[in-house]
Amino acid sequence: PLSRFLSRRGYEVLEEGWRSGAGECEVIALDGDVLAFVKVRVRSDAAKGFPVERGGACEREERERIAVDYLAGHPEHADVGVRFDTAAILVIGPDRALIRLGASEPMRPDDALPEIA
Repeated sequence: PLSRFLSRRGYEVLEEGWRSGAGECEVIALDGDVLAFVKVRVRSDAAKGFPVERGGACEREERERIAVDYLAGHPEHADVGVRFDTAAILVIGPDRALIRLGASEPMRPDDALPEIA
């Protein structure tokens, strides 16, 4: 699973399938001093290659609102940066997959987050 993949790369997985009023985040993990909110894209047709990042400003805003909700309930992470990662998973067999992990530039605690309506 993705959590094992991330753990092997030094992430500390904190949550899986975390939900708030803003939506769901598949994985929330610490990567050093950065809190990564990981979106997962899966494709099982190897002929089509890796799934690609979809969405745009609306999806980014949703991911930011999820981060705001999470941070509001977890003050112990108030001083860490926030990053939005995407894990593209290409299933190539019953027990085998390739994973491509993409990461955004981290936002630091003094960067602006969206206002909560």
